Amino acid sequence: METRATLSLPDLINKRTRYVPVRLNPSLEHLSEPELVALHKLTEASKLMDELYLKQLGVLELYHELQSNAHEEVLRYFWLNRGPYSCLDDSEPFVEGVGTKPKGAHFYPNLPKEELESWMNTLGTSELEKAKSFFHVVRESSNGLINIPYSVEYEDILSVAHGLLMEAADALEGINASFVKYLRLRAEAFISNDYFDSDVAWLEIDNDSKLVLNFIVLYLIFI
Repeated sequence: METRATLSLPDLINKRTRYVPVRLNPSLEHLSEPELVALHKLTEASKLMDELYLKQLGVLELYHELQSNAHEEVLRYFWLNRGPYSCLDDSEPFVEGVGTKPKGAHFYPNLPKEELESWMNTLGTSELEKAKSFFHVVRESSNGLINIPYSVEYEDILSVAHGLLMEAADALEGINASFVKYLRLRAEAFISNDYFDSDVAWLEIDNDSKLVLNFIVLYLIFI
């Protein structure tokens, strides 16, 4: 099996050991069966957010490739950094064949800043807002640069996440109305690409729900 790292294994291990593992063991004994079902669904959804993040960075295919032909230490450090760039070393790449981290991640084409800004200057108000928004990506096409909503670009992942959040909401129906409302609105946002109502609903969740499930839901808030 290839190492696939730009560093020696001892150097890679030294970099990894700068991180201190912390195991979280929350007590779930006070949760009812429906709440445990919902927690399981949200945990599965949060795992999809990890996959989505790698896709947004443009390295999901690389990760799948490394799973089959890279040394386990490369995979461990890749997962710690959620990518092939070392966060504690100014995003220095540590996987062979990987260049400098793109400044626009994978949200924009890897073009000169001036070329991208020149294109933006040609846009009307609506399209310009999309180009600068948190929920669109810019892609190259046969007709030049275009805006694509998250709901389309990441449909394969978000459609599954939508189903999981709806199932979690179904499990909690009649237990906590404010949290159910948030889950359904956030699930719909994955399809509609309009996140405003679900952001407001998050602020209106009862405090008890936030304390119990916050560590899972955070993955879903900052998509």
